[in-house]
Amino acid sequence: MFGKNWQTRWDDTIKYINRNLPPDRVGDHIERVVPQGHRKAISGELSLGSRSDGEDDPQFANNTSQRQALRALLLCQRVYFSALWAGSTPGSANSQGDYPWASKNYLDPNWKRTSLEYWKNKSELAILEGLRMFSTTTNTADAVAVAAESGSPDPTVQMPSLTLTRATRRFPGDATTCYGAVRSWMLQAGIVSYRWYMRDVVPTQEKSLTDLFGDGTEIWSKDTPFTARSVLPDVPRGYVVHMYDAAIKGRWNGHWMVSVGGGMAIGCNNGDILNDPRTGAVGVGDRNWARCSLGGQFIQFKGEQLKQVQEIGEATSRLVSYDPKVYEKGRMVMFDPARVPNR
Repeated sequence: MFGKNWQTRWDDTIKYINRNLPPDRVGDHIERVVPQGHRKAISGELSLGSRSDGEDDPQFANNTSQRQALRALLLCQRVYFSALWAGSTPGSANSQGDYPWASKNYLDPNWKRTSLEYWKNKSELAILEGLRMFSTTTNTADAVAVAAESGSPDPTVQMPSLTLTRATRRFPGDATTCYGAVRSWMLQAGIVSYRWYMRDVVPTQEKSLTDLFGDGTEIWSKDTPFTARSVLPDVPRGYVVHMYDAAIKGRWNGHWMVSVGGGMAIGCNNGDILNDPRTGAVGVGDRNWARCSLGGQFIQFKGEQLKQVQEIGEATSRLVSYDPKVYEKGRMVMFDPARVPNR
């Protein structure tokens, strides 16, 4: 039995991806990303070796579909986890003061063997769950809130993961940065794809984060004092919230959270103030993961200067009052996760 030539293998794999990832047509996107001169070599990497079954084998058709799914998954991993697509924004500026995006390869030399060891004996339906990581599966913002409520991402699992599906209970991701956790929950929810996630694995500074999330809708202006009598507008459940101090250079990254409705939000790497004494909203959790009031977190970026006292026998200060005469230039913006660019 003769094997496929590289062009046939490539074309069949692209068609399979398009057929199984509507309406995103990820196969078409791969063809826009991969230069013509790279396709023959990459097609060779998709080879699964000779088949032991024949067309008279009752499992021939099922085996064929399973092999097509394997090649499709390998192609998506090969393209979107490599420097053909993936990259990051460095944490330091160049001589012009810019933070230029740089392509980066996240595949180790044994990536194909590692992937096949996990997927090669799984059914086509199981492999399709891995393939769907490269597409979106919902347009509903509530799914992001549900993902955030499931707990902190697991930073012990390396990203990108070759074995990840959205059925994973505790999703891997970076919980050491607030927007790292938000991005992980968005991927877990299916509202963004692995393609979106890998385009900038380590976003930093205003441009790269705006490229990922878009401009958003302002909730609170930097020129409006946030006092003890201030009330934040309602933020829909599942929306991403970004708060930052607009008066301090370099603080644009601020803090990122996911709204869970009722003035509450979930975030990682939170500020120390988890509660909101104005409303009585009580936070649950700690700095690594907490459900707490948006107002309580916003106070750290904009709001009245805090007055604290040291109580006898206590190791930490407690908040006693606000000073309405002093406030920072904080700003809060919300994003509909179903409308982020190129998700």
